[in-house]
Amino acid sequence: MKKLLFSLLILPACTLSYGQNTFVPDNNFEQALIDLGLDNALDDSVATANIDTLSYLHISWKDIDDLTGIADFSSLTYLHAGSNNLTSLDVSQNSELITLNCELNDLSTLTLGSNPHLKSLFCRANLLTNLDLSGLPALYTLSTENNLLTQLNVSHNPLLDYLNIQGNLIWNLNTGSNLMLEGLNCSATPITALDLSQNPLLNTLYCFTTQLTELDLSQNPALIFLHCNDVPGLETLNIKNGNNLELLTFEALGNPNLFCIQVDTPLYSELNWNSVDSWASFQEDCTLGLEESGENTFSLYPNPSVEQIYFSEPLGNVSIRDLSGRMIITHSELIEKVNLSQFPAGIYLLRGTTENGKPASTRFIKSEF
Repeated sequence: MKKLLFSLLILPACTLSYGQNTFVPDNNFEQALIDLGLDNALDDSVATANIDTLSYLHISWKDIDDLTGIADFSSLTYLHAGSNNLTSLDVSQNSELITLNCELNDLSTLTLGSNPHLKSLFCRANLLTNLDLSGLPALYTLSTENNLLTQLNVSHNPLLDYLNIQGNLIWNLNTGSNLMLEGLNCSATPITALDLSQNPLLNTLYCFTTQLTELDLSQNPALIFLHCNDVPGLETLNIKNGNNLELLTFEALGNPNLFCIQVDTPLYSELNWNSVDSWASFQEDCTLGLEESGENTFSLYPNPSVEQIYFSEPLGNVSIRDLSGRMIITHSELIEKVNLSQFPAGIYLLRGTTENGKPASTRFIKSEF
């Protein structure tokens, strides 16, 4: 009799254990689970046993407003919930996550908690004003562009390799703890200063449309892509890192206050880096100041030209090279114009010295018509 009573007491507990359900109040979320064969009825619940061993869940573009119930997906390593209508998301109980994609929602709150395995986080195009990354020691890729973040602490993410904060309200960023960082995009932010001296592996930098006044990349010898267009306050750019020959892309256009760019070899830069303003010159040393080193106010016209170019002031020691580095003409005496009738159509580099001894350089185009 005692054995029978004991068995009757145990039976309900076992039934509850094997029949436990997870509350899923959002009909579109539940319908997505039905479509995946994880549920069979739209009744605001799903058998927990059907989801707690699932490792991969892709539920983007499902018009989901609420992911209540996601905590019971305890084995998830990959969650893609992008392009929905989520306003908040809590994955602090999904401690096996490796990749989380929640981009293109309306998230104002994203709770990550301690996720020791999370390597990739994509949360662009939301309404986030705060993002706590302190529990993500394995974070490798972070894409947060087009949110409302005013600050971002990445000091707890030593393995971070790629960081995109474009289109946020961040004005200060410290990457001193991210020694593995290879790619950074801080464009379209009000960021005013950027110290990248502790990021020797950095190979890609986008910083266009920012509030930077100076940019020192002398400690970044791995750099191969640099885009820093339209930075109105930029006055100092140092890319003299001993490895300029490896740079594949250099863009520094639309910077009205940038007159000197410090590089390894000025002639090489002048011949190979064409996306730069005509008033900016390449120098080995820009530390003397514009007045001492000679701000490049020299210009020529018309540009492009078919027959002849005229100088804004006389130049001596004039040399003109094509983009291959081949010398086309030289003039040691002071001249005010050059006849281009025998020049093939193309882009040329002109260098010379003004009457008061200041260096001058610019590019011009010889046109066929």
